[in-house]
Amino acid sequence: MGGRGLRRLLIEDYLGQRARIYGGERALLIEVVPPGFDPRDRLAELSALAGTAGVVVVGTLAQHRARPDPATYIGKGKVLEALHLAQQLAADTLLFGVELTPVQARNLEEFT
Repeated sequence: MGGRGLRRLLIEDYLGQRARIYGGERALLIEVVPPGFDPRDRLAELSALAGTAGVVVVGTLAQHRARPDPATYIGKGKVLEALHLAQQLAADTLLFGVELTPVQARNLEEFT
């Protein structure tokens, strides 16, 4: 992603037990939402958690899927969209509302 690039991939679960959040980050929030559900509630909760940790939320992205993609959580096309949006918004962090699997985290880190 050019010179600015994403410095780290952050994972946040709703309990905050495994959160690695560093204040001052500019984050793009990402959620997978089942079809027919409104992503605003889940994104609002994640935004509140991020704000509490001192993260500046610069944008949100929701992927409507019946279930998360096993390889990347949001699917390859949405990953590319997220990276493009993060670059446009000068985000240095992708913040997910769930704990990613080790495979998902590794695959996303390879994209970034």
